[in-house]
Amino acid sequence: MSEEVDTLRAKLDAFSRQLDAKIREFKATGELENKETIEILRKRQEALKTKLDRAIRAGAVSDILKVEFERDFEGLLDEFRRKEKEFDAATVTGAAKQRNGA
Repeated sequence: MSEEVDTLRAKLDAFSRQLDAKIREFKATGELENKETIEILRKRQEALKTKLDRAIRAGAVSDILKVEFERDFEGLLDEFRRKEKEFDAATVTGAAKQRNGA
């Protein structure tokens, strides 16, 4: 495998670990209310993994695929960060309500 493919794989693997950690955190805190959002992120992550694996097996990791992968990956990462901020804001709000006896 080329260094570029290794880099793509490493980025996706790192994101997968981050997503898994956040899901565990959501479950541990009881904040996993919107399972649909997590499922959408997980499906997008799996689709990217499948696409990359298929291209590697076919020996077709071209510049076009790299650009497409990077675009899709950045979109997934942006969506994850947005959802993570929403979760963090909801957690802070929930903790404040709990302190105030609401």
